[in-house]
Amino acid sequence: MSDGLQHVAAVGTRIDLGGRHYRLAPLSLADLGEIEQHVVSLRADPIAALAGSIERFTSEQQQCLLGEAVRQASKQGRYATPSEVDAFLKTFQGIGFFFWLAVRKHQPEIDAPEKARSLIADLDPAAIAQLQRRLIEASGLGAIGKNSSSPVQPSRCGAPPGPASTSS
Repeated sequence: MSDGLQHVAAVGTRIDLGGRHYRLAPLSLADLGEIEQHVVSLRADPIAALAGSIERFTSEQQQCLLGEAVRQASKQGRYATPSEVDAFLKTFQGIGFFFWLAVRKHQPEIDAPEKARSLIADLDPAAIAQLQRRLIEASGLGAIGKNSSSPVQPSRCGAPPGPASTSS
């Protein structure tokens, strides 16, 4: 009798990719923290983005844009939102990172996200989709961030879209 307990218990799973067999370990709390830390590290610094182009705006727009950039930087915080993590894990970079976290416990030779990505780089879309399903199955995570909203706010400065001004 199968009741799906292995999904809740996150016992891991196996997958064959490109003729090679991999054992996927469940993600630990530390692994989840590593994903969040990586996602936060990928964020653009709104103040630095503005610095390279602020001269093209009027002084009134500069003040407004700088205030908006500081406000956005202070709101970003040190934590990733569920929607940020979910969006990252749907990218090739994110899938490779997730794969690395899941295989490194049993295949220590895969010692960096870049190595994991190189192993999946030639997979077709169907194989990538299968890998995503198996990673979620192995981790016990299920879908994350489905009802989250983005922390990015549209600009209120009346300036044309630019590095520090994001339109939704």
